[in-house]
Amino acid sequence: MAEKKTGGDYMFKDLTEAAKGFASPDQIMKFAKGVKFPTSKQDLISALKNNNAPKQVISVLDRLPDKNYNSPQDLLSALTGTLGSK
Repeated sequence: MAEKKTGGDYMFKDLTEAAKGFASPDQIMKFAKGVKFPTSKQDLISALKNNNAPKQVISVLDRLPDKNYNSPQDLLSALTGTLGSK
């Protein structure tokens, strides 16, 4: 959850917690339409940027391991691990 700071501003404990509020694995996968697998992390990020993915989605992808993703299921598994970890 967000922690309240003075002045009414909110900050998140870490990026993973922030991403949970903005980019679920299913939401991220919607921006992966048309991505050809296998794909590298960098090619995936480029493709999602071309699909107008919001910054919150790209920030989650930046946290993924730098490897090739062999299928949408492989990517979904990595996303679930990234967003589920604390």
